[in-house]
Amino acid sequence: FSLGDVAFVALSRGFNSYTGLGSNRTLNLTGFRTPLLEGLYCNLATELGPVPEPARWSFLCTGGEPIEVDDGGLVVHGSLPSGGMVALHANYTFRGPEGGHIG
Repeated sequence: FSLGDVAFVALSRGFNSYTGLGSNRTLNLTGFRTPLLEGLYCNLATELGPVPEPARWSFLCTGGEPIEVDDGGLVVHGSLPSGGMVALHANYTFRGPEGGHIG
């Protein structure tokens, strides 16, 4: 789901071994619509340690691969693991040494 035009969140319940319900599969987020502008975004749900305020952000993802969004707001590269969470925010983009696109 989206939070206005600044954030996108996706949740996976995952598999419950007690009830036998849920999925163990990773969900490919390609094609999911977000409110975000084109760019690479760090998944704040997987960042290592506390997430700093935007003014102190280093533009490097420490908890996993960034998620790529195209100019129409669609995810073009990203996944949601079973039982996991994706939390993207407009102020937490990735600007690594390679730049550009993933893959």
